[in-house]
Amino acid sequence: MRHEAWPGHCARPVPAQVFICYARRDFPFVRDVARAVTEQGMRVWFDVLDMAAGENYVKEIDAAIAASDCFVVVVSPYSMASAECQREITVAAGAGKRIAPLLLQAAVMPDDLRLRQWIDFRSQFERPMAELSAWIRDESRPMDFALAYGSLPKPLNLGDRRPLAEIDCPVQVKVPLLLLCASAVLFMMLCVGSAKQTGWVGPATGIAYAALFFWYAFRIARRRTTFAEATSLAILALPTLLALRFTRPEAGEKMGLPFFVSLLAVVLGLLGAGLMLTSRVFRRWMVAYSHEPGAPFFRLR
Repeated sequence: MRHEAWPGHCARPVPAQVFICYARRDFPFVRDVARAVTEQGMRVWFDVLDMAAGENYVKEIDAAIAASDCFVVVVSPYSMASAECQREITVAAGAGKRIAPLLLQAAVMPDDLRLRQWIDFRSQFERPMAELSAWIRDESRPMDFALAYGSLPKPLNLGDRRPLAEIDCPVQVKVPLLLLCASAVLFMMLCVGSAKQTGWVGPATGIAYAALFFWYAFRIARRRTTFAEATSLAILALPTLLALRFTRPEAGEKMGLPFFVSLLAVVLGLLGAGLMLTSRVFRRWMVAYSHEPGAPFFRLR
């Protein structure tokens, strides 16, 4: 038998009140949901805490679903592509369980979920978490919450060309990314402006630097990277310090526009990196690992 990991968490054989269905790549978010549920005195069945090594996970999961009072599904492209998650949803629906989809990210849902109202966790956590807690206690229904958010958004696809600011993700994720991208653009401008001194190397370096930032920023906003990868992006903001060094005026010279542009690039880059590395919301938005075994590391989506 596993021991309690958080206050209020109950291991077997006590019947669980809430069963959480999710994909492992969504683990950072699910961990916070499970912690919030247990801290409010409710019981939750969580596979990483309630299953020991060597157990038949299919039998254990089916038994836990049968013993649960309600069933919540974390909806993301990862969970909706998981055969095990689809099986668990089918089992819960067949058992007549109360089911609430938690919309972490837009995805194509099966009929057992698509026809149900959902709780929107795409841009907030505390408010929808309170709504989920009320639903678990049967004090309210998901329909009351979901109607306030409008219709279900369409999943992202390769043809999506929405600006970064319009992608559905928490503002605590967007702001650091926009700051870093603005810093990269300023750095690119400085590199392009140095073409007379550096030839084609300066502009090429600046354009490649900015393109890398924008590519990774869109990946992060769409939850395609781990927190470790996002941290590496924050570290890449440090080269803007070099621009500050090379644009610094010599003794007796006035501070020109390039120096102020490089100073602004440094401030924006360091501010964005600091927000990224210290934000709990940002860590919650990241995936547990970046790619599945045998899958290509770089993805366009």
